[in-house]
Amino acid sequence: MRKYIVMGVQGSGKGTQAKLLADALDLEHISVGDDFRWNVEHHTKLGAQVRRSVAGGELVSDDLVEKVVQRRNEHDWNYGFIDVCGGQLVARADDSPEAVRARLRDSHAKTLPVLELFRAKEVVLEVDANQPAGAVQDEIRKRLGV
Repeated sequence: MRKYIVMGVQGSGKGTQAKLLADALDLEHISVGDDFRWNVEHHTKLGAQVRRSVAGGELVSDDLVEKVVQRRNEHDWNYGFIDVCGGQLVARADDSPEAVRARLRDSHAKTLPVLELFRAKEVVLEVDANQPAGAVQDEIRKRLGV
């Protein structure tokens, strides 16, 4: 069984690349961010906890991530869905430059130990995401040999 983890800071395109790779390899795409948004939009208790973290400009705690992922199988989106809301795009309160800098610092601090663990046990490929999405996807597939 093939398992891939796509990591990157917020807005780096990891969701786009994961979806493209999942489609190409006929794999299930699991997005923790989508799971967060579902819980927030459906006013679950977990969604309230996620909302508080995000509103405070913080990353969601590892414990809360684990809870959200564990509960993922309780929802009917495992059978697929299309979520077209037609709403207006607006800036979030947690998109201020200060909040973004704080999230990036926190993200790097929490991600580095995970990457070091993966480097010791698994194959880690780093890809430059500062190019068009198609070029990034081509590089990912080439480096994975798929």
